[in-house]
Formats: sequence, structure tokens, C-alpha cells
Amino acid sequence: MTASTAHSPQSSIFQCSLQSVTCCYGTRQPAASPMSSDTTLCICDPICSCRFLQIMTCRASGDSNDAFTQAGRTRDQQEVFSYVQALLRLRREHAALRAGQLWHLASDESSYVFVRESEEERLVVAFNNAAQQRELLVPLNDTPAQRAAAIRLLFGEAKAELTRSEIRLTMPAQSLSIFALN
Repeated sequence: MTASTAHSPQSSIFQCSLQSVTCCYGTRQPAASPMSSDTTLCICDPICSCRFLQIMTCRASGDSNDAFTQAGRTRDQQEVFSYVQALLRLRREHAALRAGQLWHLASDESSYVFVRESEEERLVVAFNNAAQQRELLVPLNDTPAQRAAAIRLLFGEAKAELTRSEIRLTMPAQSLSIFALN
């Protein structure tokens, strides 16, 4: 989905959308249009080294609605803005999310779980793209996660239980959660 600058009388003048841009190895900043403000977040995936989630906000000239401020955003726009801000803050605070070693733990048609490991920390990132809650048993043998003694939620609403050989995840529908391993 991309932001549009063409407007019909039936469409709103201000549009906020989520755009996904994929690149392989390295970083690439998508070209910004003169009517956009971009915030970029990198999340590794199994197919390609980086997937950029980009919030693009557009405003037509003469539009008095200023979504660049909290007071000017709708409730939905503020919810997306806050969500992305929290992810960006987490990425800034945790080196493993920016440059850590990637270890694939589990994946299927609607979920993906991986570890990002740096010298300082190990983080588990879990995606559930299913329309319903999912329970996953993620084996830890022969992974850096097998040395973990505890698991703590950093972001999202999933629940996790750590045993010696696996992580049991209960993930809400269409969700992302991030955990720290100790």
C-alpha cells in the first residue's frame, strides 16, 4: 500500500499508509517525495536480509489538517505513529536489533520466530500473521537460545514460557512481539 497524492472529493485530503520496501543486504533509503515525511525501521526476514517498514505521511497544499503533530492526527493515525515510535525506540536501545547475528528458530505459513544476538544480548522476535491467536512450541536445541535461563517481554502482547529445550509462545492474531533472553 502506498501513500497517494491524488485526491477525489470522496477521499480525505490527508492519507497515512504503511509501505513495505524490500532490499537485500545493506541499507537503502527509499526516495522521499516532496510531500512525505519518512520514518524507517529495519526488520530482518527469512527471504531477504532487510525489510523496511515505512510510515509515509502526505498532506496536500492548502490542507489545514497537520498530522505532523499529535493534535492533528486521527485516533488511528496516532495509534500507528505510537506503535512505530515504540519499535524505533526499542531498535535504538538494543544493538542486537540493529546489527546482531540472525538465527532462524521457526517458521510456517503464518508465523516466524528468530533470535538476534549481539555480544551484549539475545532477543527473540516473533511474528504471527494468522487471523487468530497461535500457540507455538519453538525448539531451542543447537541455537544460541538454548543457553537462556529466563525470557522477558520487551514489546507486544505475546506470552512466553521458557523450558530447557523450547519456548512456548502464545501470540495474539496478527502481532509482533520481542523478548529478551537472560
